[in-house]
Amino acid sequence: MANGGNQQDNEPAFSLSDAITLYHHQVDQTHTYWNYLWLISVATISILGTSKDPNKLGQYLLIGFVVFALGNAYLIGESQKQAKKIADAIKDFAGRTQQPIDDKFKAILQSLSIWRPWGIVLAHFIMDAAVVYGIYRLTFG
Repeated sequence: MANGGNQQDNEPAFSLSDAITLYHHQVDQTHTYWNYLWLISVATISILGTSKDPNKLGQYLLIGFVVFALGNAYLIGESQKQAKKIADAIKDFAGRTQQPIDDKFKAILQSLSIWRPWGIVLAHFIMDAAVVYGIYRLTFG
């Protein structure tokens, strides 16, 4: 024991528990980005819908929303890529580890399923198109 009798020499620097915590954090971050999209979408349509001069305001909101949506889609796609990498690593680890893991939990770990990033970004753009259409209709009739 090189560290003066420290029992932690044989423990991995990054455990399954750490990986699950990281996965949970990454999925939460992705959900936060989705919440931003919903909030901005609803706020944009609400503000425009109650505006006394939707033509002038709508043009600015349309440009602002498109810029926001592109950045948000990028963040969601990247966050989803990271979550998928973590999920794949957890599944791989659960399949080959020598650590005792209850079979029920091993099955849960190996069944982690996450949408592919391109599917998430496609869903994002479909929702963006609906909001852009709403802004356009409220602005230009």
